[in-house]
Amino acid sequence: MGPPVREERANLKLDAEIEYRYWVWPVPTVWVVGLSGDKVVAKSDAASTVEHGQKGATSAAASAPTDSWIGRWKGPEATFLEISGGKGSYEIEIMDLDRARTFHGATAGDHIEFQRDGTNESLKPSSGDATGMKWLAGKTDCLTIKAGEGFCRD
Repeated sequence: MGPPVREERANLKLDAEIEYRYWVWPVPTVWVVGLSGDKVVAKSDAASTVEHGQKGATSAAASAPTDSWIGRWKGPEATFLEISGGKGSYEIEIMDLDRARTFHGATAGDHIEFQRDGTNESLKPSSGDATGMKWLAGKTDCLTIKAGEGFCRD
């Protein structure tokens, strides 16, 4: 028997307001579970959810507009972008053709900023055509770091 293999799962709902991304490593007779970030989920009855004692304030108000980007985005040739975390603070995993690397990012208006190799980078919403990558042409729900480096959801 080889080493445990990490198996990632998403959207374990622990209660009506919080949605967690988690991963598990199967170990003989034991499951090791780890939580990685949380995301506030909008409720249908927003007026009944109160935060910080202010009537009408909702848990969703604490989330950033970029929280909807949490999850995996596919690039060409098995590359991907995975965003976890929430409320304006993110872990950004980028798998290129050589390896996966993780960076810390934060919401800055309508985009996420992070540093990679001493350079300030930004994740911005775009179309597949705007990524400049023929493999993503025609797609509509994409994120672009710079021309030639983009990822889309199917």
